[in-house]
Amino acid sequence: MIAEAFQAINSLRATVGERDQTEKIDNHEVDPPFETRMDQNVAEKAQVDTELDSSEVEALKEACAPLFNDARISKLSFVIILPNIFATHGCPNIALDELLSFLQQTVLPTPNLCPRSRSQAKVIVRKLGLNYISIHACPSGCVLFKGEYENLRTCPKCGAARYKEVGRNSILEKVLRYFPVIPCLQRMYKCREIAYLLTWSARHKSSDGLIRNTRDSKQLQHIDNKWQDFAAEPRNIRFGLALDVADGVLIPLYPIAYYLLSKTKMKNNNQQLSSDDK
Repeated sequence: MIAEAFQAINSLRATVGERDQTEKIDNHEVDPPFETRMDQNVAEKAQVDTELDSSEVEALKEACAPLFNDARISKLSFVIILPNIFATHGCPNIALDELLSFLQQTVLPTPNLCPRSRSQAKVIVRKLGLNYISIHACPSGCVLFKGEYENLRTCPKCGAARYKEVGRNSILEKVLRYFPVIPCLQRMYKCREIAYLLTWSARHKSSDGLIRNTRDSKQLQHIDNKWQDFAAEPRNIRFGLALDVADGVLIPLYPIAYYLLSKTKMKNNNQQLSSDDK
């Protein structure tokens, strides 16, 4: 969840491998590993976003604090990168809890800001709005238990139970985790480098009729001609939807920003997870 919600730090390996490299785009020097500039961008957000209340500003400042004195990594970077590594390699949650406790009490110098458990790390992320919305779902994927179905305990289509009874406890059979797209786009535009890439195609329209980018396709040109007010603003985003299907059941839903630079469009850093069934 954390890695998908925050675009700028989805790949630690890319950070290590490209730390000393730069990529030239339109003769502008841009540091490819956006994650290394995350703390600066988050700090800028606290300064320029006048709509934030005092508690949100304090949460941002606290998250950008060094993990310990003279640390090269902030608390926010730590609580995102480490769980991301565990999730990438399929490590159990209890292993992350034990490692965090070990690091906080034994390895890191005192005092330090390392969370002692995964739940404490989630609190840090949740304060910054990097959370998701849980929606109960039918185990067979028929309906979502919201709106008129919110209080039902069985699926109105197939009759499947909403909960699995385990002793005295009721456990949800399936949960849809929805990651709101608009807050994600707002965070992306608060990062100077990502905002520049998101408007790249508006500055590089094909002048000879050849298709060099998705933006030059007839389909997107038709959309621009049909909704000209939308097309007139270069910061507007055209999304395509990529679906992952297994055994006829939709699992994740990925919105893909068509107007990104071609070679960055499909990188993990620039892909969003809109929803996921578990």
